[in-house]
Amino acid sequence: MTSRWRPNPILADHEVGHPVRVAQEEFNDAYRTLLYLLEDAFTGDQAVPVRHP
Repeated sequence: MTSRWRPNPILADHEVGHPVRVAQEEFNDAYRTLLYLLEDAFTGDQAVPVRHP
């Protein structure tokens, strides 16, 4: 049985404005912010600005 879902979806899989793409973009922004915050927490580098979407 094959799945109809792609194992690693990318933004280009969905049109701009499609609910799945919007959700992917929101997740990507939140995850990116989390990674910046973790990097700051572990390196203590205050010169790296936290980028908020």
